[in-house]
Amino acid sequence: MKKKFLATYLTGLMILASMGIASASSIDVGFNRVTANVPLNIGSQLHLSILDEGSAGAQYSIDIDANQVLFIFTNVIGVSSNISEIYIDDGDLAFDRDQIINSISGTTNFTSGANPSNLPGANLLSPDFEANPDLSIDAQGGSSLGINAPEDILGIVFDVSPSVSILNNIKAALISGDLRIGLHVRAIDNVTSDAYVNTSPVPEPATMFLFGTSLVGLVGAVRKRGKK
Repeated sequence: MKKKFLATYLTGLMILASMGIASASSIDVGFNRVTANVPLNIGSQLHLSILDEGSAGAQYSIDIDANQVLFIFTNVIGVSSNISEIYIDDGDLAFDRDQIINSISGTTNFTSGANPSNLPGANLLSPDFEANPDLSIDAQGGSSLGINAPEDILGIVFDVSPSVSILNNIKAALISGDLRIGLHVRAIDNVTSDAYVNTSPVPEPATMFLFGTSLVGLVGAVRKRGKK
């Protein structure tokens, strides 16, 4: 009886968790260091949010279509640094850049193309990082126009196909490695540069809360049944 109860409860828990994931309107992504040219690892201050149509409008008043996503890049400065090139390795995915949105906040000036043309240290990753040149962008006009201050916010709008379950598909691609985002960060601590690549997506807070509270409920229910 107890085993049947546990199985039923866990099944319900998984359904609730999947509902939480399905309702997500954004994806939060961190970054790991690829190269180690400087002692400081600043991965914790580099951040990417991927937003759907509703979240892009609600959070940034940016209108995008249902088949588009908005990538938001920030650098929460702890150590002085400048995100100067952004690379996308989209593998077989159907990504197409619609527009670069500079200076959503702060001051940035990114344009198409990147120099160097691929993420530094690309061969240190497995498989090798292969930037799509049509999606890469580069800060122009000096280091002050990269992402180098907490108020600097850069946006990129991508067309994605298929548009059904668009964020879930992107999240799956990030987890599998079919989609990778690379950053070339210059002037770290005013010294030199390092390359960074995305980590797996951060779980949605609501989903984690749901999962945690459900586990607490599970433990309590098991204890009550154990006393009977």
